[in-house]
Parts: sequence; C-alpha cells; structure tokens
Amino acid sequence: IAEGFWSDGAYEDCARAFSQLADKSTKSDLKVAARFRAARCFERARSFKDAKRVYQGLTSHKVMGPLAMLRLAVVLHELGEAKAAIDLLTHSDLQKDPALSKRAHTFHARVLEAAKKNKELVDVFKSSTSSDIQMKVAMARLELGDTYGAKQSLRKIFVENTRKKLGRKARAELAKLSPKCFSEAIESPPCLEAHEMLSMAAAHFRAHASKVLVAFLGPLLKTK
Repeated sequence: IAEGFWSDGAYEDCARAFSQLADKSTKSDLKVAARFRAARCFERARSFKDAKRVYQGLTSHKVMGPLAMLRLAVVLHELGEAKAAIDLLTHSDLQKDPALSKRAHTFHARVLEAAKKNKELVDVFKSSTSSDIQMKVAMARLELGDTYGAKQSLRKIFVENTRKKLGRKARAELAKLSPKCFSEAIESPPCLEAHEMLSMAAAHFRAHASKVLVAFLGPLLKTK
C-alpha cells in the first residue's frame, strides 16, 4: 500500500503508511527502512520539518546513517539552514562511501552557490574536475569581481563541452565579457589558442558533425 502511494504521488498518505509500518514492525532493519522511506515521502510532500525530524533519528544508524545524513543535508538546504547542511556534507562518515561522497561533493557546491558564499565556493572547489561545478566557480568569480579568473574557467568549460548545453551556457557568459571573440555570430572565436581549437575540432569530429567542423575550421584556414 505504501509503495502504491509513492507511485501515485500521494506523498502525505505515503509518509503516513510508512510511518505506521515502522511503528508496527518488530524487525529492526524493516523499522529503519520504513522510517527512511517515510522521510523520503515527507520530502516529496515538501513537509521538510517532518522529514528533518525522521532523518535526524537515523543518522547514527551504522548502515543507513550516511545516506540519512545526505538526505538530511538536502532537507536542511530547503529549510535555509546552509551551515548545518554543509557540516553534514563534509562529515567523515559520508566521505567513506565513494558514491555518497561524490553526491555530497556536488551538493556542497550547490548549497554554497544558493547561499551566495562565493569566496568559500571558489576556495573549496577551484580544483574540481567537474565541469558543472566549475561553472558555479566561474559565476562565483564573477560575483567576486575576478573577471580574469572567471574567463579562464569559462573558456575551459566552453572548449571541453563545446557540443553540450553547458558549453553553450559558458559561451553565452563569455560573449558578455568578450563579445568580439565569443559572439554567437562568430563561427570560430578568433581569440582561442591552438590547443583549444584542436580540442574543439576533435569534439566535432568525434560527433560526426562534419558541417559544424567545416564551419568551425573554415575561417581559421582562410587566415593561414
């Protein structure tokens, strides 16, 4: 029944059903699992205070604890409790699990971005290999007045993601800063360095985007 409520999107009923299952169960593992599912239902119902209460009761569990911490951090973020969320996201128990650690790392950047903690975002994530996180870092640099640093980050994102939505977003930001180079009307940005052009050409080639590749290389070949 509880699973049916979840599938139907009846999250308040879902939370109630899983809570009742947890209360009635005599098996500790089933009780914990049901409570966790109740908290997830509370989340979906946007009853964040209820979800917070349930997750807090699970964070010390030896198996479910780290995942409950991650979900609690999400709930705290929704409640505007950024510092408490960050404390959980950097907790040692979360770092022990590679999958949870990666998710916590990504969400940590999101929390800092939402909280407008730009300096901390740059300091903590400036070496991240994630293009999505580097986009957040670039925008934080702009907010801090570090135009040069922002341009460098945006160029890297643009070149490495030239055929993706993120690359187009980076180019749009670059066009605001250097319109003579990165305007959408320019097929081949003239300010790109040789290694950047090669990287972009290779990306077009791998995608079998021959027309795009010719349009990209054409202006460059005419200048040689």
